[in-house]
Amino acid sequence: MRCRAPLALLCGLLLLAAAPLAAQVDGTMKLNDNRLQGTAANGQLLLFSPDPVQPGSSISHWDPSAFPNLLMEPAINPDLPFLDLDVTPGQMWDIGWQEGTSTVQIFSFDPPGTGFDDQRDFPGAPGNNATTLGEARTNLFNAVLGAWGGTLESDVDVDVIVLWLPLPCTAGVGAVLAAAGTTFIFNDDTGILPLADVWYHAALAEAFAGADVTGPPAVDQSGNIDGGDVFVLMNSAIDDECLGPGTGYYYGLDGNPPPNLVDQAPTVLHEIGHGLGFSNFTDETSGGLVAGLPGIFDVFTLDLTTGKTWDQMTDEERRASAVNFRQVVWNGAQANAEAQNLLDPGVPELMINAPASIAGTIEVGGANFGPPLTAAGLSGEIACMKDGVPDVSYLNGCTEATNPQELAGKIALIDRGSCPFTTKVANAQAAGAIGAIIANNAGRGFFTMGGDDPSITIPAVMVGSQDGRRIREAACPETAVYLRDGRFQVSANWALPDGRNGDGVPVPLTSHTTSFWFFNPENLELFVKVLDGCDNPNFNTFWVFAAGLTNVEVTVTVTDTQTGFSRGYFKPFGPPFPPILNTDSFATCP
Repeated sequence: MRCRAPLALLCGLLLLAAAPLAAQVDGTMKLNDNRLQGTAANGQLLLFSPDPVQPGSSISHWDPSAFPNLLMEPAINPDLPFLDLDVTPGQMWDIGWQEGTSTVQIFSFDPPGTGFDDQRDFPGAPGNNATTLGEARTNLFNAVLGAWGGTLESDVDVDVIVLWLPLPCTAGVGAVLAAAGTTFIFNDDTGILPLADVWYHAALAEAFAGADVTGPPAVDQSGNIDGGDVFVLMNSAIDDECLGPGTGYYYGLDGNPPPNLVDQAPTVLHEIGHGLGFSNFTDETSGGLVAGLPGIFDVFTLDLTTGKTWDQMTDEERRASAVNFRQVVWNGAQANAEAQNLLDPGVPELMINAPASIAGTIEVGGANFGPPLTAAGLSGEIACMKDGVPDVSYLNGCTEATNPQELAGKIALIDRGSCPFTTKVANAQAAGAIGAIIANNAGRGFFTMGGDDPSITIPAVMVGSQDGRRIREAACPETAVYLRDGRFQVSANWALPDGRNGDGVPVPLTSHTTSFWFFNPENLELFVKVLDGCDNPNFNTFWVFAAGLTNVEVTVTVTDTQTGFSRGYFKPFGPPFPPILNTDSFATCP
């Protein structure tokens, strides 16, 4: 049955080549030994710039691709050496701190019997002979403060206000371990601070001024902090086993916590680092500055795409830079010099050797399972792995491959989602693949894939969603997409008066909505969604809604794979008309 329901579509002035046929895509998965892990192509340390932005975390951390792991990454890694500041002193010296010593001291305002005065018994831990929990906390904090005090020079005491509060924590989900920052920020134009009209952290401003400018530490009855230089909020719920029975903080002074305890030393070391100078004051979501002035951290935050530091940008430029994945670096000489002596070489890369239209080198994420990549690399043809369970597509790799003959001896391309990475790669290996590429399904970014499966003997990497789409559209352009958990197959065909025609390439948007492009991946032409009206007694049907942005002839076909029943929707070349609003498309409930 063909229904001449209208599709409103607009005309583009220029028509490009039709959607491509499948081409042979050849690639090499390799390790670039000429680049240090955690650095950009220019050798500078990468700052954390995920897409989408993560307020409170974006930019004010090193990128987690660094190895060995660094103290100021977004997450505390268990392999950090005890009280090791790694490259962080270099960053502090870049913003104006001098190497030397200072007195860094605790100020506590918690009620009696809590926080540093908690009288619960403490069984002792390596290097920490306290008898109460409060004493154990004090000993650990003093060790951490001593590490910072032995690194940064100031004639003014650095006053650290510490409050123990029940912060968010849920067993099996996670917790906010701590939060910290500078109590005040300062700028001046009298020459006391090196740069005029630039905000500085309180402790650093005092080091330049040679005087206490924040006043004595205080906390009022409402919990508002006044005075002092750095504040730290510690999650008291951790020691109440909020993460599960037998869990809590580890107060040992050896950096060797058991699996059930969270090592507090690197957590505190990290948080105080933010308060002393490893943080910006910019709103990464909007790009806005405090009172229109940049912070000292912004002065050293460089976007490699624009070639500008954040103090040179407009708000909109900063907002865009905050999500410029792995293209934002630290532009300070001393931290980068420290990195050259610390970080290991070997950045995972994927080289697309053919076809020429997508050839080039792509930075990728590696995997914690399977064999490591090598500098020599693994080369082969890239083929799309198809499984037998359509959800948004057949390419998730969560079940046995249905096209093993197309995968044998090749590198399998698999979509992220629906099952663990190890499951996907193991299924590709079982089908004869020699390697696996996982295409991210959320954002441009990628990361090191976790998991553990000793049976996996092929290497795997992750590419961002945009790169994954480019490879997929060249290697195995899909002509249909599956909506509503795979039940409804949707395809689109286009035609021109001169006889040219082709299949639309789907770009799924949600579990029930897809778009299609016809001539250019950047130019979406058609939008189709299948809605569930089965619970509505006035309809008891599945609905098909569609609209478009082209004037070419279009045929949309929607098939209920459970019944085999199809609906076709046709729009002739030329005139625009209203979208499809078909509420009786499929009387096939449930």
